[in-house]
Amino acid sequence: MKKILKFTSVLIFASLLNNAQISLNSSYTVSQNSSASTSPMYLTKFTSLGYKYVLLDGPSKTIKIFNLNNSLFSSIQIPSIALSSNPNIEVNYVSDNLFDLDNNIEYVLYTYTSSVNPFPPKTYIFKDNGTQIFYKDSSSRVSNSSTNGNNVFSNYDNVFFDGLSTKLKVIKVTGSQFSQINRYEIYNLPGVIPCIQCSATGTTIGRPEYQGNNNSEPLFYPNPVNDQIKLKYDLPKNYKSAEIRVQDMQGKLLETYKVTSDFDFIYVPSNYTNGLYLYSLVVDGAVIKTEKIILSKN
Repeated sequence: MKKILKFTSVLIFASLLNNAQISLNSSYTVSQNSSASTSPMYLTKFTSLGYKYVLLDGPSKTIKIFNLNNSLFSSIQIPSIALSSNPNIEVNYVSDNLFDLDNNIEYVLYTYTSSVNPFPPKTYIFKDNGTQIFYKDSSSRVSNSSTNGNNVFSNYDNVFFDGLSTKLKVIKVTGSQFSQINRYEIYNLPGVIPCIQCSATGTTIGRPEYQGNNNSEPLFYPNPVNDQIKLKYDLPKNYKSAEIRVQDMQGKLLETYKVTSDFDFIYVPSNYTNGLYLYSLVVDGAVIKTEKIILSKN
C-alpha cells in the first residue's frame, strides 16, 4: 500500500524560500598577528549550555566563548602559572560537565615549544576561574583534535550543523598572507548536509517536496521542518502494524504515531525546541528507516 502524508502548511514553504540564499550570520574578530593555528575557532556543544562557538585568541592567551548570535558568552584568561615560559599553547575540550560536575567551564591546556630553547610539554586542566584541577609534566595530547574534523566533541569543519541550521565558516585574511587572519565569518546555508558514509540515521538533502523516483525508499520531508512533516513510503504486503517513532538525539522516545490508511500528517508538538530529532518508520517491530530531522520553527 502506498501512502503519501499530505502537507498543507504555507508557512514552511515560505520559510524555505526566504532561506534559499547564502547570508552572513555573524563574524568574530581575532587579535592582530593571529593565524588559523594560533587562533582556531570551532563549534562545541556543552552539556547544559547547548551549542557555542569557541575561539582561542592565541596572542592574548584568551578563550572566548560566543553564543550563536555573535554575543560574547564568556571570556577566559589562561592562568599565568602555565605561561611563565612563554610557550606555544593548544586548548581542547572546552566543556561544562566533563572534568567535574559543578557546571563551571573547564578546558584542557597543552603547552609546548619549538626546537629553540625546548622544554618538556605539559598538560593542564583548568576551570574558568583559574583553578587547576589536573597537571602532568612531560606529557602531551595523543592526537590533535583540530585535524579530526567532525569528531564527537568539537566540530572544526568549514561546513557544519550548529543545532539550528547548516553553516559555512570562512577566514577573512589580512592582505595576501593566510598566516595573518582578521576574523572568522559564519554564513547561513539554505540546505542541509547530505550524508555519504552513514547508517540509517544519516541526514538527507532538504527540499520542500520529495523529488526522488524510488517508491520503495521511505523519506521524511521537508527537512528542515517547521510544524508539519510528511512521509513518503510503501508499506509491505501483509504487514501487521506500522508506526513512526520520534526520539531526541540521546535516543529518548518522545512520541509514537500509528501509520494507517487514514494517517495524513504529523504535527510537530509546540513544546519541541529547535534542533535535531530522529524520526523512524517501524514496521512489524523492525526499523525500516531513520532520519535526522531539523526542526526550525519561526
